[in-house]
Amino acid sequence: MSRDDDGRGTDRLIGRAAIIARVSDLLDARRNVLLFGPPGIGKSAIVKSVARPDLVVVDPFERVSRQLAARLRRVMEADRIVLAVGRSAQASDLGAVRRVLWRMEAVRIEPLNARDIRTLLRVELTRGGVAGTAVLNSWLSAAVKVVDGVPGRAVAVAHAAAMRWRVDRALLPPRLALVVAWQDGLSDADHVRLQGP
Repeated sequence: MSRDDDGRGTDRLIGRAAIIARVSDLLDARRNVLLFGPPGIGKSAIVKSVARPDLVVVDPFERVSRQLAARLRRVMEADRIVLAVGRSAQASDLGAVRRVLWRMEAVRIEPLNARDIRTLLRVELTRGGVAGTAVLNSWLSAAVKVVDGVPGRAVAVAHAAAMRWRVDRALLPPRLALVVAWQDGLSDADHVRLQGP
């Protein structure tokens, strides 16, 4: 998790305060929730931020067998709260669990806006030891263009750039950092976090 720039000083996901509040409100109202969006958008991180002991988490929702779907229906009938995580809220994409979809409030996670992507990149680079460089602002502007609209890329690009920074104190151009991240298998990761130097 990265700190949001809302000044509260609590660990929050950047650009996700509204969706976290919405999911939390639904869960507080004892509603079952299907949190959905493309890979790398941050579904798992949001689940971690709203997790609580009474919650039944189903991740991934699409791969639930017919037998598990029947058990899930019984869990819901026993008044347990379910938070499901998937890529889609379309019944045709959900297989066996489409039978319980009507009991769930679908919440779509939208991609981050450019400002939030920039903040995320800055935070992740700082965690990786890149700070105070004169080229950082222009690098961030170029990186936002490279990662905008593709979930999971921002952290992967920042990670690849920070790794190179630790080795030889040079920032990879954002497109090259994306290639390095792809070669390292990081481009689809929504949970990659940088380690300190």
